[in-house]
Amino acid sequence: MSIGINRYTEQKEKQIVREVRPLLKLGVKHLDVELLQRNLSRLGYEIGLNGVTGYFDEYIENAVKKFQQDYNLTVDGTVGHITGSRIDAALP
Repeated sequence: MSIGINRYTEQKEKQIVREVRPLLKLGVKHLDVELLQRNLSRLGYEIGLNGVTGYFDEYIENAVKKFQQDYNLTVDGTVGHITGSRIDAALP
């Protein structure tokens, strides 16, 4: 019985994390953008000369579009649940 409860709890925690993640797009300044910038850089994508700033600028939008293209995702330059999860999964 506790295994079922643990799985239910784990699923609910993942759902909460999914719901809390903000939509990251051009113009947003957020701590999650800093993490996105670090992750894109670790994956080899160009994040601009300023490095990690926490600001979602044109460099980040282009890096996200390139990632989305490389991973056969909808190319819109925004990071929601699907793109964010794929970036997480692609990290070494």
